[in-house]
Amino acid sequence: MILPFKIDIISLPVIDDKRGRHRTLLSHPVIKGIYKITSPKNGIYIGLSTDIYYRIYSCYKKMRCKQQYKIYNSLKKYGVENHTFEIIHILDKIDDSELVRELNALEYNYIKEFNSFSDDNYELGLN
Repeated sequence: MILPFKIDIISLPVIDDKRGRHRTLLSHPVIKGIYKITSPKNGIYIGLSTDIYYRIYSCYKKMRCKQQYKIYNSLKKYGVENHTFEIIHILDKIDDSELVRELNALEYNYIKEFNSFSDDNYELGLN
């Protein structure tokens, strides 16, 4: 997989399944890493996940991210389908005990690299 890798948000299911990962998501691999969401106005949100496809499906496609008010408002205003979703870093072959620490460090570095922290970049920072 060549990074960054765009995710087709339209192809992810919207069927509610309270038992966890939906059956149709099983055709997508479980990817641990860092993802980037870009709004139509070029605002950037950086996130981390131990299952990126599931996170994008359950939080952003289904609009269950109200506590992340800047990205939520952008998704609501412009529509989820008008945002670009990308995987920008994959962690594989890493011990679970190291995973959370490494994901947090990577997320912090990418937020700085893309200047996406809203306190530093109020107009385009969605973190």
